[in-house]
Amino acid sequence: MQSPITLSGNLTDDPVCKIFKTGSTLTKFRLASSRRVRTDSTTADGRPVWADADSLFIDVECWGQLAVNVEASLRKGLPAVVVGRLVTETWVDEGGTKRSKQLIKAAQVALELNRYQASSKCTTAKEHTAGDIPSVNLRTREDIAGEIGETPTNQPTSQPTNQPTAQPEPPSYDDEALESLMNHGPSDMGEHAPEEETVGAA
Repeated sequence: MQSPITLSGNLTDDPVCKIFKTGSTLTKFRLASSRRVRTDSTTADGRPVWADADSLFIDVECWGQLAVNVEASLRKGLPAVVVGRLVTETWVDEGGTKRSKQLIKAAQVALELNRYQASSKCTTAKEHTAGDIPSVNLRTREDIAGEIGETPTNQPTSQPTNQPTAQPEPPSYDDEALESLMNHGPSDMGEHAPEEETVGAA
């Protein structure tokens, strides 16, 4: 039996959302994670110099309502915590070579709150926004479908989609750890979605 893993890091790019003809929703993003270690060096004013170690870059898959919520909530550079299963995706490329990579199929995704505060909006009938914290504007699967030019099959094509809510730019990071992570190249989201037993093929 496979145990879930928990990984924290920063998004290397904005999440990418795909809505299949079956109505299933998939969102992918790439997470960069590393340890900060103190080196033997110091700055001119005597402060210790820190460096990244054991860097890990891994793709994360989210399905269903979690996929919608991640696309609506997370952006490049934001810190996130992911809980899910580590799996190996395999496919055959255009040259006939069998390829594989590891990824996380997420069960839970959250904004890491060491340096952030967040509001919330419940996506079910029961509200859970605490106290006087203002709710965010809810983004739905139909909003996302309108933006990426796709129409879910359970919605009539003549039905207008809701006006999408503008997404603010994420706050700039002055932390040297994130700057080091962001120096890596953009994520390779790929076009090969692994088979999902509860989700139809694209």
